[in-house]
Amino acid sequence: MDIRRGMRGKIFDIFDNDKQIEVTMKTKGNAVYDYCCFGVDEKDLLSDDRYMIFYNQSRSPADEIIMRNEDEGSVFEISLDKLPDTVKKLVFTASIDGEKNMSGIEKFDLGICQEGHEPLRLGMTGNDFSAERAIITIEIYKKAEWRYSVVAQGFNGGLSDLLEHYGGEEILADDQAADDDSNTSDDTSQVSANASAETVQIPLAKLEEKPEEEPEEVVSSAAEGSKMISLAKIGNSRIDLRKNDKIELRKKNDKPLTQFIVGLGWDPAKAGASIDCDSSVFLCKGGKLCNEDDIVSFYNKRHSSGAVIHGGDNLTGHGSGDDERITIFLDRVPAGYDRIIIVVNIFLSRITRQHFGKIRNCYMRLFDTSGKELCRYTLSDNSEYNKKSAMIFGEFTKENECWIFHAIGEGTKDHSIGSLAKRFKR
Repeated sequence: MDIRRGMRGKIFDIFDNDKQIEVTMKTKGNAVYDYCCFGVDEKDLLSDDRYMIFYNQSRSPADEIIMRNEDEGSVFEISLDKLPDTVKKLVFTASIDGEKNMSGIEKFDLGICQEGHEPLRLGMTGNDFSAERAIITIEIYKKAEWRYSVVAQGFNGGLSDLLEHYGGEEILADDQAADDDSNTSDDTSQVSANASAETVQIPLAKLEEKPEEEPEEVVSSAAEGSKMISLAKIGNSRIDLRKNDKIELRKKNDKPLTQFIVGLGWDPAKAGASIDCDSSVFLCKGGKLCNEDDIVSFYNKRHSSGAVIHGGDNLTGHGSGDDERITIFLDRVPAGYDRIIIVVNIFLSRITRQHFGKIRNCYMRLFDTSGKELCRYTLSDNSEYNKKSAMIFGEFTKENECWIFHAIGEGTKDHSIGSLAKRFKR
């Protein structure tokens, strides 16, 4: 089957799950091409440099990934069932060693096969690119099960820049490091990026978490003009919330509402498109996220207390009704926890370049265990969400033994759950 940019699917709908698969990449063109597989964690970071497989390191620690060279390309033999839990995604790239760019290639071919059978094929030419010096070709990632995503996007830098993109830091040869320190021209930053393999030994890497842009401040207190609404006073009506409204979660008899479901929905603005949004919940103590285990998401679906349960992942945003649901039991929230934050980020937004400006009908609603909808917060189709790849939808806070929901609706430029989580840590 010929695959193209944007296509996704489940690996084991096509391949046997107990056998190796092979990813082959070949390029015809006027340059020298390097091929690489980055094994990254849930934060899209190369947290273990042993899982960067390329010409200088052709095997992973337990031979889960083995690279071998063939005419005009490379083959990666992969045993998905042997990969450690820390490796959530394999990113396959092709890059140019030198100054040329991908617009000069005659043909690029990628195939995914098993025992000689190649059901997935991707083909591109230089017409698909301009000044890019690398291609992020496909990703094989784990969301409950192994899936593939055809990225087929150009990347302006070379292999060194790809390493930096995934959180690694290149270690230069001593003589080049000295040259870089003494070079005062405007092109200093390009010296290491464009240098050949003869002068640069790309990893073994010194790895650190990739520095992120300083998060813009998110206001979580009610703004002027917002209002506090009492759930006990609305009867059978549904409350339509505005940004910064608050709602007190008490019933008519003044008893607290302790069990309910959060439904989240969205649709791609463009017909036929797919947008994979991921909802997550942060449980906080003293207003801060203190522990990684207090993040509930598609890869950690149940909090240890049973207070928050994630209903699973929706990959497209297609169809009517809620796309993802989260069940919350406030009466199970352990002592000391006083804040529960609902966030949504667009999966792979850094690669797909999707943002909330490309989403419509985006909402968050609360309904009780009988199915009665209590309130709904709908994000307006507003230009303020353009280029925002994540959303802090709202939060539940405990005030005087009563839980209150606050509609926030603040977009951010975070590209992952981990990046969002940093905003709320100590």
